[in-house]
Amino acid sequence: MSFYHVVVKKEDFDVTVEQIADAVAQWKDFPGFAGETCEVCHRTANVINRPMWICVCHAVNFQSFKGSTPLLHEKPDLGPTKDVIEAGVEWGLNTKARLQELEL
Repeated sequence: MSFYHVVVKKEDFDVTVEQIADAVAQWKDFPGFAGETCEVCHRTANVINRPMWICVCHAVNFQSFKGSTPLLHEKPDLGPTKDVIEAGVEWGLNTKARLQELEL
């Protein structure tokens, strides 16, 4: 049996508009982002919409909005702001549409 320790830093949550746009344009099924709150330290975070996420306090958190449209934090303690996410998603979708047109 193996054990490992995941070290998560605040910088790990910093995502740019360009990085979000690239992910939206290139990933087959980009899951989007969800606004979450850590159950231990109560930091707010906008994280990629996956079943779980690890906070900088090392708490493992499970997504709270499974199966519904998650709300984003305007200015979270961790992760990109709502404005950055929306700009990145819009840019990525436009890029994806242009790439699909070129493939025709």
